Amino acid sequence: MNNTANSFKFSKDSPKLEARQSAAAKSQITNSTYIIILIATAVVNAQMNGIVPSVTSYASLPYSQATYHYGLALANVVSPTMSFLPFFITTKSIPILCALTVCSSIVTSFIIFLAALSPNLIFDSHIIGSCLAVGASLLAAGLHSYLRVVFASLLRQGEQSESRLFWCGVFIQIGSFAGSAVMFPLINFVHIFTSAPPCR
Repeated sequence: MNNTANSFKFSKDSPKLEARQSAAAKSQITNSTYIIILIATAVVNAQMNGIVPSVTSYASLPYSQATYHYGLALANVVSPTMSFLPFFITTKSIPILCALTVCSSIVTSFIIFLAALSPNLIFDSHIIGSCLAVGASLLAAGLHSYLRVVFASLLRQGEQSESRLFWCGVFIQIGSFAGSAVMFPLINFVHIFTSAPPCR
């Protein structure tokens, strides 16, 4: 009688167990996805911690000190705000995340383009240039912060979460170092960027 009750209890709970196992299986990420996320993490952090901070002054100061100030101040507001956004709006789609990474790369490239124009103005307009410089800084800060949190949250899932988060941190540092290592000689030795006159 007890064996019958135990078997009935097991059969009753088994659908829940299977559902949990199915959900856990779906949350697992493949090795190829894992590699893609690590590479994207390095790219985003190279832009966020190495490239953008190095060229922001060249991209903004040709228009005014206020442009540079507002770009930095508002980016410091946007960045933590976008870090909270994955708690409400997130995606696990690798194509979408790759597309957002490409978008962040395009915005970063535009900031580099503005910096390369220095001390000249884009469209020879202070107003348009100021809006574009500030807008690009905010968009880059938002995309970089959002993607970094989403990538880490994806790697946190599954059985090997500790190991994957460790390597996520490693690739964050690799990307940051690579971005800084590339920009340092370009700015200090190659001199491809020219500072705007202080009077502006």
